[in-house]
Amino acid sequence: MSHTPGPWAVGYDAQEVFSEPRYQSVCTVLGDVLEGPHNARLIAAAPELLEHGVHALRELDVFAALIHHQDQREEVQAIADRFRAAISKATDVQGGGR
Repeated sequence: MSHTPGPWAVGYDAQEVFSEPRYQSVCTVLGDVLEGPHNARLIAAAPELLEHGVHALRELDVFAALIHHQDQREEVQAIADRFRAAISKATDVQGGGR
């Protein structure tokens, strides 16, 4: 994975996203005055969301393997597959670490 290490934070202007504690600029969010700050906060949360998503995916895969009822197992596997797809989208890695 090659991205600026987190945590990230939103600057005072609610448009700039910085890495902490070095305050290295990650991106500037342009656009709508009302949506921009919300988009910046979502972007700033990305490293933590990715980290926790990878952890949740590992736990879901373990949990799915322990489920005896096929319908329930398939439902948990479908949730894990959605996590896997989102992680792949964020990391550009095929398979999302499975």
